[in-house]
Amino acid sequence: MPGPQDRLEALKDYLPEAKLEDWDLEMAGQRVQVIKKDKKVGGSGDYIN
Repeated sequence: MPGPQDRLEALKDYLPEAKLEDWDLEMAGQRVQVIKKDKKVGGSGDYIN
């Protein structure tokens, strides 16, 4: 897992004036896509959060 400085350097690709003290790390949720076979349309997708 990248450290704070690594994440800041990646952010600076998009926002060169970014400063570490201006940002907070938040945990993101996971999302899974399930595709079920469907004879009419070939498949249907659902997202599970």
